[in-house]
Amino acid sequence: MKTIMESAEKKELSEAGFTLAELVIVLGVIITIFVMSMGGLSYLWRWQKEAETKKNLADIQAALQTVYQSNAWSVDSQNLNTFVFSLNGIQYTLSNGFATDAGNTTALQAIASNSSLASSTIAADSMHNPLTVFVSNLLQDSNSGVSYHAVALVSSGWNGTWESTFDQTTGVLLLNGDDLGVIVSGWQYEVNNLQNTLQKMYIVRDSYQNYFTQLYFNDAQKDIYVDRFANQNSSCAQNQAWDSASGISNSACTGAQTTTATGLKSALGLSTDAVTTAWGRELLVDNSSAASRNPDTTGQAIPYTAVINAELPWSPGAFLTVTVTGLYQ
Repeated sequence: MKTIMESAEKKELSEAGFTLAELVIVLGVIITIFVMSMGGLSYLWRWQKEAETKKNLADIQAALQTVYQSNAWSVDSQNLNTFVFSLNGIQYTLSNGFATDAGNTTALQAIASNSSLASSTIAADSMHNPLTVFVSNLLQDSNSGVSYHAVALVSSGWNGTWESTFDQTTGVLLLNGDDLGVIVSGWQYEVNNLQNTLQKMYIVRDSYQNYFTQLYFNDAQKDIYVDRFANQNSSCAQNQAWDSASGISNSACTGAQTTTATGLKSALGLSTDAVTTAWGRELLVDNSSAASRNPDTTGQAIPYTAVINAELPWSPGAFLTVTVTGLYQ
């Protein structure tokens, strides 16, 4: 009788609760869920930090693009793997190394102050690893004729290990592993500057040619052997071979060959912007040297010509040149 009662009590206890095996299983499930949730949180945290870094890099890229566009002359007049620019009259330099290097930090903070970026975080990624700065050599594009630099900023990613490559001779950045990065190339800016400057030079050329033609028609003699591009010869003296009615001086007789110094800007009624290149340099006039045809260089071998020059940042002493031809009709 007692045995039967004990069996019944055990059965009731079993039905009322959990066995030890069941408790172990439940505990295991809870631990598994906890571990999985922690892994998910870790992944979410990593994703958030990478997203923040990508946004910061994109913002730095946009700020660098603005700085490059307004400083193309100073950047590309350097035949080195440096990015030299000026803001508010102060010169800065980005060079190869960590963004936390003294010179790079100062330059990046200046860029940040010129944009909406936070200067306190511009040198590091969201994982608190320093960004790496890469600047190419002065690159040359034979098709367009321009030279330019490329600048890259790279985060070593979550693992903090640099795994990418940057070729200073080509300006090509290859991101590997979990590295994150952006690059700014000056190629398009310099192509635009070249085209913009050429368009201005063509307008000045046409105005200068029309000026020559108008002076010819104003001359009762209609002498085709008079050079109307200047009012004096290369020795700074007036003679019958040069039109004294011209308001433009011989470029050999002025302290500078700018359109202002020679009087061309005033004579043609041009604005300052019209005679300023995309690099912020004033156009130059040559109506006296052997590069032009004039009574001092070619005698009466017409048509006479003059030359409009624009300085190029990447080639000291080299110019973008447009020829002006004296027309008689």
